[in-house]
Amino acid sequence: MNLSSSVIELSRKINRPFYTIDLDLLKSNYLELLSSGQSVRGNFKIAFAFKSNYLPIITQKLVTYNSFIEVFSENEWNQALALGSNPNQLICNGPSYDIKAIDQITNAGTIINIDSIDQLKVLIQLAQQNINREFKFGLRLSLSLQTSFVSRFGITENELTTILPLIESQPNILLTSLHTHIVEEARSTSSFSKRGREMTRLYKTYFSTFPITTINLGGGFYSPMPPELAITFNEPIPTIEEYGKAVSESVKGIPKNITLVIEPGSLLVANTMRFFCSVTGMKTRESKDFIFTNASRFDIQPTMSNRNLPMYIHHQGNKTISISGDITGNTGMENDILYHGYNGSIAIDDLLEFQNVGAYAQALRPQFIHATPKTYIVTEDELIFTPNQDSFEDSTTANCFNK
Repeated sequence: MNLSSSVIELSRKINRPFYTIDLDLLKSNYLELLSSGQSVRGNFKIAFAFKSNYLPIITQKLVTYNSFIEVFSENEWNQALALGSNPNQLICNGPSYDIKAIDQITNAGTIINIDSIDQLKVLIQLAQQNINREFKFGLRLSLSLQTSFVSRFGITENELTTILPLIESQPNILLTSLHTHIVEEARSTSSFSKRGREMTRLYKTYFSTFPITTINLGGGFYSPMPPELAITFNEPIPTIEEYGKAVSESVKGIPKNITLVIEPGSLLVANTMRFFCSVTGMKTRESKDFIFTNASRFDIQPTMSNRNLPMYIHHQGNKTISISGDITGNTGMENDILYHGYNGSIAIDDLLEFQNVGAYAQALRPQFIHATPKTYIVTEDELIFTPNQDSFEDSTTANCFNK
């Protein structure tokens, strides 16, 4: 692959690993998903899964496109607000909010999707203490789609016999949203179609008399990816357009005045970022070759997956040798392997490029031995530094890039 001169110059200048992000691709992903969903169902919204990437510039850009933002904690809610999100365009999921947080979040106009009977009781307690205030909220429903995975999240259909009387008994709480989210064994378009049909059935069976304004099918989408990565999965990878049309078609039995929402993370950001590091040395131990780098597995796969990400080697002019072995990291862990089973030519100082690192790599990366590498925005003729979000205080006070 050709590598822009600005990337090579930056690598030589800072002599350390770094990420790049393509904001034009982020915009393209978002608009393609929005267009495909709205081509089937006009009342269609996207809520970016904030936890998938904490780079401030991502949320700031998506907010300018009128994207909703999905958060999973009071901390994330505060961060999203600080980055310019409207509280009315935030969606709160998650099983752990204390009474103070629920009070603050609902009072700001953000919908919180109740995850359990206990959480609903806290909301009712607040409503009883503030009888003149209206509390709008949603329910996270746990769907049974005949998979082998049992989720700990959400409210089952059997629990609705307890839940619904509690809701109806408190006049100043208003159920306006139905939500679900499934990840395990559920990333195909057919799985999302099942999800939408099941939510339609539950709506018609239990919730048609409630003032529901939103049906939310959650996230769990594959991301766009190169063919060499796609073939490592055991099912075809849908396109953005296929996802958008499938989710919208799945709820055609829902009244058109109800907004359909989905919560993509990887689908929007995974392919927007790349990671660059350099070869620092090579060793042979008992006929096994090792290639050393100045980066870590944590920089690209903090989940410790053994799946190789797409990797390209950019030779920098040094004499190459043919080698067969693992490309390894700069920590003291024996399993710090960035790429398993490399077989080809390589040289010290060669620049390695890893693709599809925009989802969860930085969010889950621990501050272990080395700091999180910096991120640079790709433009036509240069790379512009943009701050990471290692901590809330550091990121929100930094001078974020405005294009």
